[in-house]
Amino acid sequence: MRLNETQIKETILHPNSEVRVKAINYFVDAYSDDSSVMPFVIETIRKHGRESTQVRTLRRADQLAQSPVTLDWLIAELNLECDRGDKQWDNYLLSVALIVCNADPRLIVGRREEIISSPGFHEKLIPRIDHRLQLHKADWRECWQQLVEFCTAHAEDESFTRGTTRTANDIVDALGLKLANDTDAWYICKARFEELDKGLTGWLCEWSQIRLAGAVQDSAAIPWLLEKLAVFDFEFCDEAITALSRIGTDEVVQRIAEAFPNANNNFHHSCTDPLSHIHSESVVDVCLQLLEVAEDVDVAVSLGHAILAHFDNRAIDPVYELVAELGQEGLDPDSAELVYDLLLSSMIMGQRFPGYDELMDFAEQTNWGNGDYEEPRLSHNFFDDSQTVEGAVRAIMAEGGHPGQSEFEETNSTRSEASSRKIGRNDPCPCGSGKKYKKCCLSPGQVDPLSN
Repeated sequence: MRLNETQIKETILHPNSEVRVKAINYFVDAYSDDSSVMPFVIETIRKHGRESTQVRTLRRADQLAQSPVTLDWLIAELNLECDRGDKQWDNYLLSVALIVCNADPRLIVGRREEIISSPGFHEKLIPRIDHRLQLHKADWRECWQQLVEFCTAHAEDESFTRGTTRTANDIVDALGLKLANDTDAWYICKARFEELDKGLTGWLCEWSQIRLAGAVQDSAAIPWLLEKLAVFDFEFCDEAITALSRIGTDEVVQRIAEAFPNANNNFHHSCTDPLSHIHSESVVDVCLQLLEVAEDVDVAVSLGHAILAHFDNRAIDPVYELVAELGQEGLDPDSAELVYDLLLSSMIMGQRFPGYDELMDFAEQTNWGNGDYEEPRLSHNFFDDSQTVEGAVRAIMAEGGHPGQSEFEETNSTRSEASSRKIGRNDPCPCGSGKKYKKCCLSPGQVDPLSN
């Protein structure tokens, strides 16, 4: 039996901040357009205060659908009298401002002056909000032309910078909104992509095509997107995960199940993310079936997370059995994450299992895997658009007190080659946490470590 969405929304009010984030993730990771979720986030802020633990809650909420009522509340928060020099307040206000900045342009188009004149709205966000509003007013042909020009200008870039990512996301998502209900225009764009592929627009063109397929929920692209899950390059792989999660149908789940037996290890790891995000009828059954045949322990752990993501009571026993097989003494950081996830899901569903109390003590002693991590000042690194994602991760986590990658690699010699190439989504995170990059500083669907 699975919890219904009303029950999951009510969990956002839970006193445990880890529980609140897990409940919000249910909607965020599924790219839900349900604007009734955000009022629960607002209520939990009112109930539990604006202390630093709420910043993480708000940073996940910046992808939730907003309404005129929730936008009113957000703007009112940006007009609170407070000291921006205080790190806690600065982080809180930036988190609120980013929710406003990411809101549907149709909501904010008539309120630009009110928003940007608010004392808590960071002035460096003004170009971003203006670009999103400009894209909103453009037709699909104008958005397409911006995309072509952007891809051409960055054809020789070797990797993402955070500025490149944000701008590309905004252009593609604006175009996707215009094409979603215009089948003819979408077919025209698909044909034009084929022409661009023959030119000199580089890797960014293919990346944009992947993202756009998800934005318009193109089910015909599912086989092509599944092929990208087997690719090591995390930019393509992660964007394919986002696209498949946005399409969000049972067809995606069934095709993953069909491809799994003959797929490579990268596919096995990557497919668990859309299986976590798509809340279809068959997804729990598929995850349980794949867990039975998974030979790689890391893949089994990822499937454990996928099963738990749906708040189905059938998940508790097999995941607990997996945790018991791993053994608490032998838990690596990824396996420990599964313990935390199991506990959180059990708390939300009101279930217990053997060893619950002992594992809860373990979670509390380790601060749910966060250790002594101190929240950095988000604005120090957020506005450096020239940073690569990896560079941003290192800067942010160093400020928060995590060890550097070199220290971590000393205990992971088998992965020492990681420093000489791009970070894969299944590689150790460069922050030194010991977790996989995808489970730590790479938030699903966004190449922006501050979204985690």
